[in-house]
Amino acid sequence: MKLIALHDKTGKILAAARPATDNYKGPVPVAGKGTTLVQLEIPQEHAKLDLVSICTRLRVDARTSKLVEHKAKTRR
Repeated sequence: MKLIALHDKTGKILAAARPATDNYKGPVPVAGKGTTLVQLEIPQEHAKLDLVSICTRLRVDARTSKLVEHKAKTRR
């Protein structure tokens, strides 16, 4: 399953669309200054999540253009 995601330089997903087919003609985010638009595969273990959960639980690894889980923040 694919995801079209607009992300910032840290990988935070700012907007997304989940195309139902390869010929998807629906609305998609538009990249502006400081953002990147990518189409990528949703990992199998997250495929059943709704779009909001995907956007809040995952981020885009800017180097590999893959979805990855957020790292847990360490407390000092």
